[in-house]
Amino acid sequence: MARPARLDAPGRFHHIFNRAARRQVLFADRQDYRYFTMLLACAVRRGELVIDSYSWMSTHFHLLAASPEGRISYAMMRIQNAYVRYRNRRSRLGGPLVRGRFGSKPVLSRRYWITLLRYIAHNATQAGLCEHPFEYPYSSARHFLGAGSPPWFDRGGVETRRWGEGSKPAAHAALPRAPLTDGGGIADREQDEPPEDGRGRT
Repeated sequence: MARPARLDAPGRFHHIFNRAARRQVLFADRQDYRYFTMLLACAVRRGELVIDSYSWMSTHFHLLAASPEGRISYAMMRIQNAYVRYRNRRSRLGGPLVRGRFGSKPVLSRRYWITLLRYIAHNATQAGLCEHPFEYPYSSARHFLGAGSPPWFDRGGVETRRWGEGSKPAAHAALPRAPLTDGGGIADREQDEPPEDGRGRT
């Protein structure tokens, strides 16, 4: 049966996720995390993705991203394929590493976008890996704690979309710090105010 087409409108944000197949480890160590991050950064530099939030766990990943040209499937296919080839070379093993095609859900409301920012930031705390989201080294929450962030991460875009033009750079730090109130799950809620997209349009 044919797979359903993704609702990949240009600039539309998506919750993107995948996990290792057969209970394997997706990221074994710091080198793996850094390689996956490098692949993502390259996609941003090519203009394929805009990143609002991410979290890399040992067995899975979460990403809140948009493609300015509506090419999320193409960008993620390149990233996943390159990472699987790297891991197979490094481990000298073959076969599938991830559960096939990545999963994605379009973000159709501002509330869902904010819920995802908090959910992804708290992924490590929910797993018991740290007490506060800022302490986890492989998520975007820490980028809002200090004055700087990597050039491929759209910190300014997040702050503008959350609080509007003229917001203070440190304001977003309160968002991942806030505790989850929905039991750790994500409800797909469609509100009447969609989030601005990856090009700053509504």
